[in-house]
Amino acid sequence: MGSTIPKIVATSPDNNKIWGRLKYKSIDERSLKKLRKNLSAYTSGKMEPEEFSFPLHWSVREKPGSSWKGDFISFDEAHLMIKDPKGKTVKLKKERVGKVALAYAEKMSKGSAPTEGFQEERWTSSGGKEIKATFQSLKEGQITLLLPNGKVSSFPVSRLSEASQNRAHELAGNE
Repeated sequence: MGSTIPKIVATSPDNNKIWGRLKYKSIDERSLKKLRKNLSAYTSGKMEPEEFSFPLHWSVREKPGSSWKGDFISFDEAHLMIKDPKGKTVKLKKERVGKVALAYAEKMSKGSAPTEGFQEERWTSSGGKEIKATFQSLKEGQITLLLPNGKVSSFPVSRLSEASQNRAHELAGNE
């Protein structure tokens, strides 16, 4: 459960693709040198960047703000099956999964929801400014959104409008 937010994210010049990322615990001189070398190869066209994906977050009913990470496998009357980021299959009891996550799993099992995660949507600040972003998590009053350029932004959920705050709680399963 939980996740490590990358501390360094390198994007394409048009900010449409993530070309590299380093997590806090893996930042050292060697990894930075490798990232610089890869970015140079991507820019010159000598190498194609790898695709990055962000796993779905499945909310935990009894622990608001907590989630399991993993890609959808299947859903039945009693369980939700996901594949965690390490490739391990995890069987979750239906009663432990948040309401919105269960509804999403049901749609996915019928083929009517995308399997790549939450969809990009508009979020409004308490001051009326709108941004497009994809919900990632809501923990301890901090919302984390994935921006269209691949950057991850975390800030207090209280900085959002009431409607956006309600949507964040709905997606996190803390309705």
